[in-house]
Amino acid sequence: MSSGSLVQALANITTGPDPYNCISVLAMSNHKEILILQECCTNATGFYVIFAPITPDVFQSMLYGVDQDLPLMPFGFSILLNVSEGILDGTLPTMVFQITVKNVSSKQAVEVVTQIVKEALQRIIEAVN
Repeated sequence: MSSGSLVQALANITTGPDPYNCISVLAMSNHKEILILQECCTNATGFYVIFAPITPDVFQSMLYGVDQDLPLMPFGFSILLNVSEGILDGTLPTMVFQITVKNVSSKQAVEVVTQIVKEALQRIIEAVN
């Protein structure tokens, strides 16, 4: 999801006994002005990953509890396991995106979103395999 950029974890808070259940703040090497707030959770039914781009100023506000009304545009995905009689019988991927669309036609917006979903799904498939 980082578009080929190197990613560095600036902060990582574990939210349960599984170390993969955590909230992280990530920095990307090719986007210095944007950080990524990420929550990951995994359990017996599947897993999810939720992202929200934030600015370094918003990150500082979060750290110090300065502003309770922070602007977030989350997106992410979940993969739910279909287990039948103890045997994995497939998965159900679900993706959610929120984007602000200004000064473009509805057709252009649909084309952009379609391309984003296709690329994201391909990256998820590659990562899971």
